Amino acid sequence: MRSFIKTWKSLFTLLVAAAFVLEASRGMTALAADRPASAIKETGLVAYPVAANVTIYKGGMVCINASGYAVPAADTSGFSNVVGVAHEKVAGGSSNGTYNVRVRSNVVVLLGASSITQAMVGTAMYVVDDQTVDETSPANGIRAGILQRYVSATSGWVLIREPQTALGTVGASDLGTDSVTAVKLKGALRTGYIPLNLFAAQIISTNAIPDTGNFLDGNTDPEIIRVNGATDKQAMISWPANSVVEIQLPAFAYPPDLDDAAAIEVHLLTNMAAGGMDTPVIAVGYFEGIGDTNAGGNTAALSVTLSDVSVAIAAGDVGAAPKVATITLIPGTHANEAVQLFAAWIEYTRKDN
Repeated sequence: MRSFIKTWKSLFTLLVAAAFVLEASRGMTALAADRPASAIKETGLVAYPVAANVTIYKGGMVCINASGYAVPAADTSGFSNVVGVAHEKVAGGSSNGTYNVRVRSNVVVLLGASSITQAMVGTAMYVVDDQTVDETSPANGIRAGILQRYVSATSGWVLIREPQTALGTVGASDLGTDSVTAVKLKGALRTGYIPLNLFAAQIISTNAIPDTGNFLDGNTDPEIIRVNGATDKQAMISWPANSVVEIQLPAFAYPPDLDDAAAIEVHLLTNMAAGGMDTPVIAVGYFEGIGDTNAGGNTAALSVTLSDVSVAIAAGDVGAAPKVATITLIPGTHANEAVQLFAAWIEYTRKDN
């Protein structure tokens, strides 16, 4: 009799769970009764389908690849952050999802490290491979967890939660002191940009600004003109053949986030007019502050191909803000074609704090 009652209780539980799943699939309203225990999963041990032709080892960190299958953790583009550590060894089949691997999360795991210190306890660790972490990302920012206890420079206990912050996002828990800094961001985000207005360029004659005609127009030497007035309204500064007249671009002030311990680059988008016989350089003058000597240099040789040519200003020639700098440009000898300048800008490195 007891066995009969027990069987009916189990059957009843299954029927309730099935009914709940059926209603959930239809889109239920708010609960009006207790949710059955069979509809709730513990998060500590989760099964994931394994990617084809990979082996996940017991105790190794696990990521999810771009196709949604479990793989050994690696610093690979498209991988998720670590979802946990493998509860068992599983070799993937010849196709995705042939086998599942059970993965433990919300655990503290002893892992190898590239080079860590006691001061890094409580900070994010990133994947090097499926058993090694480091405080900086090798390339792709695959996060492993938080360093909970330091053992040595090459070993530490790491707290791995589920889920980790998704790749490419920053959650509130990531915004602790120094967790996100300019140093840790990609290069494009750390590079500052200052455009220089070609329409504000002035002609310089023997180190003097003329009383008249110092601003460029369509009748000066050099001139500022449209590429083609009828079809192309793009403006450019053009030095006709044999013109080596100096121009001065507008002065610019150093922004407060400029890192004076890093070089500054002067960029010119320029080419030679059709013909391709001349390959001059442009001498870029760079003068910082008052009474400074020229810290600039020559660009690479120009060609008929529109190109970004640049001159680096050494960090030793860059002072801390507030500072002002001036750019001058003088093309080299070009007897046959015009030198054409379409844009000019400054790139600098932002401070990391």
